[in-house]
Amino acid sequence: MRQTFPLHGDTPHNGTTTIYTQHELTAGEIARDRGRTAAIDRNRVKRRKHDVNAVTIVHVNDAASDPQKELIVSLLKDLSVLDETTWMAAATWWLGGGGATGAVDTANKALASQTIARLKIRITEAKAKPGVTRPLPTYASAVGATLASMTTTPAYTPRDKFADVPNGYYAVTTNDDVLAFYRVSTWEKSNNRKVQVQASDALHLVRGRVATDAILSKIRIATAPIAGKLYADHLGNCWMCGRTLTDADSRARGIGPVCASK
Repeated sequence: MRQTFPLHGDTPHNGTTTIYTQHELTAGEIARDRGRTAAIDRNRVKRRKHDVNAVTIVHVNDAASDPQKELIVSLLKDLSVLDETTWMAAATWWLGGGGATGAVDTANKALASQTIARLKIRITEAKAKPGVTRPLPTYASAVGATLASMTTTPAYTPRDKFADVPNGYYAVTTNDDVLAFYRVSTWEKSNNRKVQVQASDALHLVRGRVATDAILSKIRIATAPIAGKLYADHLGNCWMCGRTLTDADSRARGIGPVCASK
């Protein structure tokens, strides 16, 4: 039943003191609106809790990375040659000194990125000025000593390109002692090695440097001819191009005549 609202001073001919309006709501409609309002309030509380948790996660995982710190230290060392005054202020702020704690202990990735950009600008400006070729400071101060201790360049080990493993098809055992079949090729743009695992007639890319290098290492240890011959013996395909071997001599070699001529 729709509700009616009294309207004083307006008495219809039948003697009643009520009037219907076009904005009347049934009890069901009122309950529906109250339910919607409650649902909106609950969603607001959930979003608020989610935002707090997200901020906490970002705060914990957003610390400046080691490569960022190493780059800042390297830029500070360059700046010390070009602009000693600016270097001292920047090094003191970043590394601390005299009992003060530097930003290196509390900086996040955004702050580290801003610091890198500003240091690069300072270095560019200093290089544009004449007479900036001065020897490195002696690092007599506490800041200088801290900087000197942090600027040791780690030994760089280039990535193994596995050049001794030619492109082709190979069979090696996995860590679970299961024989698996792989295709090795080379990415055209990066010149890095590409490894695909063969499942029936389909090839699936092996992702990740660790997994790729582990398979290439197994092929290297077994040697390419032996791992390739194992592939050919099990699948009957040439281990260099992957085509089916139909000739008896080719099957015995594991390589087709065209690949053998190469």
